[in-house]
Amino acid sequence: VAELEKVIDTPGGTLANGKRIAVAISDEAIETTHPDLQNNIWPGSPHQGSGAFHGTAVASVVGAVGNNAQGIAGVNWDVDIVSSAAAFDLSDVIDVFEDALTLRQQFNNSSGENGALVVSVTASWGAPGIQACDGFSDPLFHDMASAGILVITSGPNDPTDLDIAPEYPSSCALAEHLVVSSIGPGGQTPYAIGDNSVHLLAPGLAVPVADEQNGFQLADGNSFAIPHVAGAIALLYSVPCAGFADLVMEDPQAARTMVKNAILNNTAPVPGGNAITITGGKLDVFAAYQSLMAQCPVCDTLTVHL
Repeated sequence: VAELEKVIDTPGGTLANGKRIAVAISDEAIETTHPDLQNNIWPGSPHQGSGAFHGTAVASVVGAVGNNAQGIAGVNWDVDIVSSAAAFDLSDVIDVFEDALTLRQQFNNSSGENGALVVSVTASWGAPGIQACDGFSDPLFHDMASAGILVITSGPNDPTDLDIAPEYPSSCALAEHLVVSSIGPGGQTPYAIGDNSVHLLAPGLAVPVADEQNGFQLADGNSFAIPHVAGAIALLYSVPCAGFADLVMEDPQAARTMVKNAILNNTAPVPGGNAITITGGKLDVFAAYQSLMAQCPVCDTLTVHL
């Protein structure tokens, strides 16, 4: 997370036209009163109040408040985190997905006056061997993609090959999702792999997170690689480009595709990465940001700290 602050001079938060950017969390409930999260919780969130470790930690990677002289900073210093009620089973998860879709459709259909600009949803959980990939969720995933939402998911915290042992939702509707696995500070890649199933790597070992006791700790797992990518998507939407903001408002799916391609086409190569991921690399937010700016027809000057 600290590396992002060195290269991109934006805290996130809004499109170039001032519309707020949101990320939905499909997880345990978030401790929304945490001092490093409370200012970034979307006011219209279904859940407000006490939460559990996992949901709080995931949300903090996406958007712990930055530059506030305490705790940690998320990928976005400023973002609207949609805090949902705890998701304990597949029915709960589908509810969270549908709620995120509804908010984004309301935004799209009202020129941003209603709903929320949900650009990504974290799915920091999985169900091994489930038969849900028989297509029943495909219409929902397709509708989320059409509305402009990216679902970020992963495989288990062990070296399972998702090409051989598929999971829900990471192995379902692969074209609609971004599937991530973890890389550690030393280049370790101990978790799920798949050169046809896992798109890229992101930090997932020794990740600083907020906890449900209003404190902080380090955490390991693909659960924390996922919000790095979900948060990066939100940050990329904040590019200071009026043309991109117009595209978001006029063609949400095209803007989603542009951001997805910027991430996948600009990963940083990892030794041996081609054997375990589709792109062969790890998340490189600065390169993705540069790619979006290069495609901007009219944009402001980007300040870069070297």
